Amino acid sequence: MFSEALLHLLNLDLTWWVELVLNNLLWVFGLYVAGSFFFKEKPFKGFLAIVFNLFVFLDFLNAGHFVFLVGGMLGIFYIVKFTILKFAEDSPSLRHNLVAINEVSGWLVLVMYNLGWI
Repeated sequence: MFSEALLHLLNLDLTWWVELVLNNLLWVFGLYVAGSFFFKEKPFKGFLAIVFNLFVFLDFLNAGHFVFLVGGMLGIFYIVKFTILKFAEDSPSLRHNLVAINEVSGWLVLVMYNLGWI
């Protein structure tokens, strides 16, 4: 989905973007609400971060046949993410970058599990 969206953005295909938004108004509204919940001071930035991660995640699943919704994967995923986030939350220098740390740790665990490193 990310590669397709990027292609339409580079080709300035506004009709595709309008059609995507209008056909998925419930998702757009829900993701904007989630973005405003997580990024209280900048809701549109949160919306864009969530949409970007969703598009890239869908491309990873389709292109690499990644496994995500498996019991072992989800267990490792949440244990590692909660541990890293608790460490970052307690550290004064990392506290301001919790969202970025959350995303990077999530992607690293996903890739490492699917490559067989965990």
